Amino acid sequence: MEDTAPLRQAVLAWLEQARDLPPIPQAITDAELSTRPEFDAVANAVVGAAPKSEHRDLYGKADGDWAPRWSTLLGGSGLGDATRLVA
Repeated sequence: MEDTAPLRQAVLAWLEQARDLPPIPQAITDAELSTRPEFDAVANAVVGAAPKSEHRDLYGKADGDWAPRWSTLLGGSGLGDATRLVA
């Protein structure tokens, strides 16, 4: 089993940064959230905690490389909604 502590820390840091979102966070789409610099830490932590070989559903091809899908991480998991709620 992979170490999930870095993922937990990345998600908590992600939710902490939600306080800096614009005044109407409900207007921010998951696509826009995925472009925030802090999202890279979440995606990188997912790679460490959920390798593609075991969780192919989380990954898609991006620029020729396999990477976690932002749509799954933010939309499918509910992280995008949680981010907007914290904001």
